[in-house]
Amino acid sequence: MKVPKFRHLPRLPNRPSFITAGRLAIVAAILLIVFVGIRIAKQETEMPQELPLKNKVQLLIASDYQQAHTTIPTIGKVEAQASAALKSEIGAQVISLNVKIGDVVQAGDVLLELDHSIFDAQLEQATAAISRADAALGQRIAGASSQEIAQADAAIAQAEAALNRAHTQVELTKLLARTAISNAESTLRSAQNNLQLSGQDSVSAITQNAYDSFRNTLNAALTTLSNALRSADNVLGIDNPLGNNDVDRALGTLDPSVLQNAQQSYDVAKAENHKARTRVLSLSPTTSQTKIHEAAEQVMAALDAMQKNLFDVDATLQKTQPIFELTPVRLEALRTGVAGSLAAVQASASALTAGQQAIETAKTNLTALQIAEQKALFDLEQAEEKAAEDIASAEAAVVVQQRAVDQARAARNVIVAPPRATDLATLRANVREAEAAYNIIAENKNKAFITSPIDGIVAAVDVKLSDLVSPGQPLISVVDINGMHVTAHLSFRDRQHVAPGADVLIQKSIPGIVTRIAPSINPTTNKVEFEIAIPETPQGLTVGQFIEADVTMNTNVEDSTKYFLPLAAVKVTSRAAYIYTVDLENRIRQQEVQLGRLIGDTVEVLGGITPEMLLVASVRGLEVGEEVEIL
Repeated sequence: MKVPKFRHLPRLPNRPSFITAGRLAIVAAILLIVFVGIRIAKQETEMPQELPLKNKVQLLIASDYQQAHTTIPTIGKVEAQASAALKSEIGAQVISLNVKIGDVVQAGDVLLELDHSIFDAQLEQATAAISRADAALGQRIAGASSQEIAQADAAIAQAEAALNRAHTQVELTKLLARTAISNAESTLRSAQNNLQLSGQDSVSAITQNAYDSFRNTLNAALTTLSNALRSADNVLGIDNPLGNNDVDRALGTLDPSVLQNAQQSYDVAKAENHKARTRVLSLSPTTSQTKIHEAAEQVMAALDAMQKNLFDVDATLQKTQPIFELTPVRLEALRTGVAGSLAAVQASASALTAGQQAIETAKTNLTALQIAEQKALFDLEQAEEKAAEDIASAEAAVVVQQRAVDQARAARNVIVAPPRATDLATLRANVREAEAAYNIIAENKNKAFITSPIDGIVAAVDVKLSDLVSPGQPLISVVDINGMHVTAHLSFRDRQHVAPGADVLIQKSIPGIVTRIAPSINPTTNKVEFEIAIPETPQGLTVGQFIEADVTMNTNVEDSTKYFLPLAAVKVTSRAAYIYTVDLENRIRQQEVQLGRLIGDTVEVLGGITPEMLLVASVRGLEVGEEVEIL
């Protein structure tokens, strides 16, 4: 590519050069930048550098962390030494609520009252029952009156009359049963006779006659089909070419397509006719019903095909002119013959349909006779069963009435006999039973009054006035605030360092003593539960409050080679464990140590430390060799 040549314009006279001025401006800017850079560099060189800050550390004396003063921290819950969680023993509505949370109560105070109206009503009934039992006992001791004897005699007479009626009912029931069975047997015989007249094998006389007639109808249909094919061939001249010499050339002159349709439908009708003839001629009186119906379907198909062909032949004659050898008279005769064949085919199809309907009617009649026989047989069985049940019921009524007569006579004998010791014992037992029932109801009524079993303060009220409570539902809790203890938990590892009697410091200031340690691990918390007794009830503790407690470890003070350091004072790596010390130049030095057990927030150190060593309190963020400031 060629670079185009530019034509230089001549400089105008007395004009300054803009190119020279631009170059001067660039040089001045560069000099200014260099000057400013030198000044900045000089200032940075003259500014003093800030020294890095030193980490401040606190030192511990190793002897202070020998095992004599080690404690285990834990969290516990303040609980009352004595408490009562009152629950409902009955289901009822709260009708009176006499306390609220914080109220001071005494043992025996009624705190809550449940609805006891139902027990009041039951007590009235129980009182009446006691009165009746007492009256019965007094009456038995006094003996029966003449009126009571008369009533007993009347009861016997009434029972005997009922017994006689029961005997009469048995005889009447047997008579009615025999009549019902006889009528059922007569109906069954009639049904069986009707079925016998129609034939008793699988193909009855009724259906056999219908199928015989149907086979004749099928044979007649074959004749009709043959005649109809011949009538169509007289026009078309397919199988008998000489039969239509006078009409052959004139056929379908107005529309040759109709002649072609007639010839095609003739071939179809002829084939269907052949199939129908083969099926029908294979039938015999012993042929199954299925084969007969299959033959009928084929004959009906042949009639349908023949009917279509005759329609096509008639359409061909309608499109034919009486020309050549075909005269009008001859043409009309051919159409008349086709119409007659068509009527015969349609009549044969109707006869075939009527024959099928006759078979179905015969089957329906046979089924009706069979159903009538089955119903008659079922009715007979039902009549026999009902007769047996009615007779058994009537005879059972006789037994019942006989028992009633015996009871009425025994009752009379009881009231006229002098009182026996056993009878009086029973009546007295009835009195005691009524009184026991009264006592049970009275006891249940007492359960409607919820009283405090201890002196204390109301800690919880779980219901409101008008609430409907159920048995077992919590109602009110009362605690004795004069005695408290703490329930806390230890890990299995810490458990072996704590024993009953160990000192405890609660909330950093309240003394306590371990009184009980559970013998097993709680499977839910995976910890061991223990209790801390508080000798004196201190101010500031509340039942239900969660507190911090430090439990003194049970350690061997004679072994002075062991130390229990705070976890923050030990650095643990994958290779070893270290503590940090500070040398004379205030630089960090590390000392490898051997660790033992992890106890609470301390770790047991078995070796690597001497009592006079000064240890860094926290190794976090420190590096070996780093210069530090000691607090």
